[in-house]
Amino acid sequence: MSTNDGGPFHPCEVEHIEGEVYGIQTGISRSIHTGASLRDHFAGLAMQGMIACGEEYDNAELGRFAYDVADAMLRAREAGQ
Repeated sequence: MSTNDGGPFHPCEVEHIEGEVYGIQTGISRSIHTGASLRDHFAGLAMQGMIACGEEYDNAELGRFAYDVADAMLRAREAGQ
């Protein structure tokens, strides 16, 4: 498995309202929701292409190969290709 997951794919800031008293907000905090990693996104795209080609894969083989492709994409990205 790659140690570099490429970071978050589409991170977004989420606002949390912590409480309300008589219609007045008593506190708001913000956090970053990272969701899937760029590696997960690349693997999903690779998997879509593999399925679209009509090849027969078992699920475990499909997942392993998709992440192998994603890792190769991340290595190429790091190398500036």
